[in-house]
Amino acid sequence: MSEVAGDQLEAFINSSAHRGLGHGLRWLSAYAKAFFLGDFSGASLGTIVVRYRTTGEEVLRVSSGTRDETADLLMRIEQDLAQLTLSDFLAEWNATTP
Repeated sequence: MSEVAGDQLEAFINSSAHRGLGHGLRWLSAYAKAFFLGDFSGASLGTIVVRYRTTGEEVLRVSSGTRDETADLLMRIEQDLAQLTLSDFLAEWNATTP
């Protein structure tokens, strides 16, 4: 059997990817909504990054939404890394090849 993509790639949440004024305003809005309405769904965790384990070269960067959306997306990516070959994973996610 061929090696799976996860043998060469890793996925993680990069929470510092969207720093700056726009990010701060989105967080402020999410916290205000949480404070006044009790809705904590608006706070984004950041960006999911997939990169080569050996070189650190990125092949995929996906902006995530709420905490639940981020967790679901990361789980889907990790499942694909565990099941698909490298070429199939890159094709499925329209990822960049080095």
